[in-house]
Amino acid sequence: MNRDPKVEVELVDVDVPDPAGPGAPGALPGAGGATAEPGAGAATEPSGTPPRRVRTQTVVAAAVVLAAALAGTQALLDARERAEVARWAQVPGVVPALGDGLEARWEPELGDVLMMYAGAEVDDRAVGARFEDSGAQSAVALDPLTGDVTWRTPLTAPEPLLVDAAENFQAVPCDATTGDAPLLVCLVGDRYVRASVRPETYGGDTSLPAPVAQEAELVVLDVATGEVVRRTPVTPSTGMRVVDGTVLTASSSRDGSAEVRAHDVRTGEARWAQELPAGTGEREWAESGESPYLESVGDTVLVVLGTAAARFAADGTLLGTVRASAVEMGTAILPARGDRVVRRGFGAAGGEALAVLAPDGTATALPEGRLLTPTVDDGSEPDVLLLTGAPDAAGGLLGWDAATGTARWVVEDLLVSDVVVLGGAAYVVGFDRSLRAVELDDGTTRWRTEPPPPVPGEDAVTSPTLITDGRSLVVVGRRGEETGVQAYALRDGRPTWDGTLPFEIGGVQPLGGRAVAWSAAAERWTVLG
Repeated sequence: MNRDPKVEVELVDVDVPDPAGPGAPGALPGAGGATAEPGAGAATEPSGTPPRRVRTQTVVAAAVVLAAALAGTQALLDARERAEVARWAQVPGVVPALGDGLEARWEPELGDVLMMYAGAEVDDRAVGARFEDSGAQSAVALDPLTGDVTWRTPLTAPEPLLVDAAENFQAVPCDATTGDAPLLVCLVGDRYVRASVRPETYGGDTSLPAPVAQEAELVVLDVATGEVVRRTPVTPSTGMRVVDGTVLTASSSRDGSAEVRAHDVRTGEARWAQELPAGTGEREWAESGESPYLESVGDTVLVVLGTAAARFAADGTLLGTVRASAVEMGTAILPARGDRVVRRGFGAAGGEALAVLAPDGTATALPEGRLLTPTVDDGSEPDVLLLTGAPDAAGGLLGWDAATGTARWVVEDLLVSDVVVLGGAAYVVGFDRSLRAVELDDGTTRWRTEPPPPVPGEDAVTSPTLITDGRSLVVVGRRGEETGVQAYALRDGRPTWDGTLPFEIGGVQPLGGRAVAWSAAAERWTVLG
């Protein structure tokens, strides 16, 4: 495409008789062959040339060219923005177009919130499973904007021990395939019993710990209809994750051994299986009977066994293991940006002790700080890990190059509350509600906004959160007695609209393809749109 379009304009002169006549008052300069006197203050013109008319036509032609160029440039920018918005709409956490305002749509029950949290979003629907008031478990598909239920499929009979399951924040883990004819996969427990513990273990609270399943099934359902495709028994201490058309399961034993298996989601046909020997999992974790945690990390599968872990290739090849941490309290292994895995623990200076874990289990230490997990991440510049509060960043933002093991850049004087990554930039909101767009490759600032003026009764420090529809960045957080909402254009940080929500919220996060706000004071959840 030509970056500097040129437009040829042909001007056609039309002879119009001069009503004043040659040389008469009001006649065009040079009319009738007259020329200006030297030194008369006007440029000398060739005989018979109407200079003012030529200048007017030249200016008009230039304006036409400029307008066409600007229109073409704007059209190109608009088309590029539409393409970016369409591409970013596929990124997990990006919500549908917000328009010019944000308002409360409906208030889901806690069971629906947990369903959206532990479930999936498929074809603009939130799908998953939840505990009903009777203690039964049901698979559900609903419209996250309105709460309207598309279908509901009972999975188990009522269970008296689980009538308070939702209130105790118990969720039914589910995942889904994508593409044509998507399937929902849920891990459903059954035959629950109360765990035998000493009365003083939980301060005499007999509702703790949560009831334990004696049996479990992997239930596969058609997302379009809710029809059950197949049910397969599994051991109760099983973790599950769906990757493409494969369902991966991992079950553990009290000696720290584990079995990891892969099956075709629809048919149940076995694809591969691996056994991990005794002692692989963390000892105390294994004795507790908890389930492994699985996550897809790049082209590999991470299986977390307490503070230990194993990493597998897509074909089931064992790439490496991570030994259990000697300091179990506060230690966690979790996926980070790109295909990186990080071990996090307590740091000596009050921050987090962090290390990047290679697929073979080799650890590379990071600066002490706090690892940031973007609310939305399109995977651009995947080698850059974001830390805040690190000593080298002076409380600012540190871009750590995981490929080289060195700090790539530092942005100082930035106290980070939340971050979104799109299109090679980290969009950061500070505790003062200011926004900054930081280039991930070199740390330079694309644009920044000033903090909004304070309002009466507003705390000096708040924790605003960010949501985005790919076109705007929306800052949501408490301002005095209200919840303030400010939107900025993602492209240049230009303010686009603002408003308030009529209730106090503790934060906002994407769930089921929508922005869901929660309020601890009011014990309510609200879907925004």
